[in-house]
Amino acid sequence: MQTVQEWPPRDAANAPFWEAAVEGRLLLRRGGDQDWIEASGFGVIAAVGAPDASAPGTPATIALDEGLSVRSVVVGPGAADAAPGQRVRCVFAAEGDGVNVPQYVLDGP
Repeated sequence: MQTVQEWPPRDAANAPFWEAAVEGRLLLRRGGDQDWIEASGFGVIAAVGAPDASAPGTPATIALDEGLSVRSVVVGPGAADAAPGQRVRCVFAAEGDGVNVPQYVLDGP
């Protein structure tokens, strides 16, 4: 069973991830590898969670095209009806203080 990754903490060790996010690029670490790889940001919804009224979007596990899975949210048009098997692409939402957080939108019809 594949491990589902969380977004890394905002600290010095993970600065490359957060710096790339400001530039609109998604970086990931594969397994125990300490090197960052640039991901396409495209994937498929593997599972959805119950929406949380205090947070935007629909919680989801995204199976990225690179073979890794991440926990995130699906936002934008159609997010409330997001379902496993739908294609998504990564977008970045500004959270303030120069921090951009990866989120996903439905990709295609």
